[in-house]
Amino acid sequence: MSVFSFNSRSFSPGTGIADTVALTNNTYMTVQGAAATQRTNILEVFIEGEATASAVSLLTLAHDSTIGITAAALVTPNSNGTMDPNAGALANPVVVGISWTTPPQRATTITLAKVPFSINTFGGVLKWNPWQPNMAFANLGNTASLGECSLSAFTGSSGSAVVSAHILYETA
Repeated sequence: MSVFSFNSRSFSPGTGIADTVALTNNTYMTVQGAAATQRTNILEVFIEGEATASAVSLLTLAHDSTIGITAAALVTPNSNGTMDPNAGALANPVVVGISWTTPPQRATTITLAKVPFSINTFGGVLKWNPWQPNMAFANLGNTASLGECSLSAFTGSSGSAVVSAHILYETA
C-alpha cells in the first residue's frame, strides 16, 4: 500500500454551505473510492491559512450523501500523487477532485463521523492525524454515503478565507 498526497493550492472555501446543499465547485476537496470494496484511509489533513486579514473558516471533513460525478481533471498548482516515487500504480486509483459535473453534498446523517477544523486563515496552520493508524477517517467503496468524503466549509465561515491544504491517504 502506498500513501498519496492530494494538494489544493490557494482556494477559497467561501462562506460555507449547509449539509443540505450541494457544494460549490472549487471550494472543497473530495476523495472518492474507485471500486465497490476499496477502503481508503485518510491519514492526515493539513491546512494553511493564506488570507490577507483575519478570517475564520469552519472546515469539516465528512462523508458525502451525494457523491461527485465526473471529476474535472486537476490542473497545476493542484496535484495528486504518491509520496514514494518507487510505489506501483494502483489497479483502481482513487478519484480526487475540486470540481465535478455533479458536485457532492455532505451527509446529514448524525451517525456518520465528521471532523471539524476551525482555523483563522490569516496565517493559521492546522494539522490533523488520527492518534492511531486504526483510527483513521475512512471511506469504503465508491458509493454514497461511505465511498466519498469531502473537506469543505460549513455555514458561518468568512467569505474572505483563503487556504491551501493537503490530504494524505492510503488505499487498499
